[in-house]
Amino acid sequence: MKKYSLLVLILFASVFISGFGERHKSIAPVNLTTDKIEYKTGELVKMTVTYTNTSIEAISTYFPSGQKYDILIKDKDKNDIWRWSYGKMFIMSIQPFSLAPGKSVSFNYSWHQKDNDGKPVPAGKYYIAGDITISPRVRSAEKTITIK
Repeated sequence: MKKYSLLVLILFASVFISGFGERHKSIAPVNLTTDKIEYKTGELVKMTVTYTNTSIEAISTYFPSGQKYDILIKDKDKNDIWRWSYGKMFIMSIQPFSLAPGKSVSFNYSWHQKDNDGKPVPAGKYYIAGDITISPRVRSAEKTITIK
């Protein structure tokens, strides 16, 4: 058992010594877009979270789990009402990630205008942000949409 624990410790140490997890030199390269800014009640809200390496060097980091992105939606009072990852389970596995200069990675999702309990949300103003769940996690600026 001690040999196994030592092996795991050496593996994690080698991952961190190799440079994974370094802070990125680029500033907030995450962008969240929606297909529209106004939606009818019940209409799908199509979203894309894009991470772009705007630096002149490759980004080398890791995902600390099987989760690659997340999307958070807040109501007009800035209360969290929905999160893409809510109730989901992800494999706990360090996954290396690198992105060459000028390259992007994108994730798409369509929100059905329901909260985390599966109830339809009322008409109103909503704030959406997207995360790329690398280490350290990076988040987009908030985008505002309106449901009428």
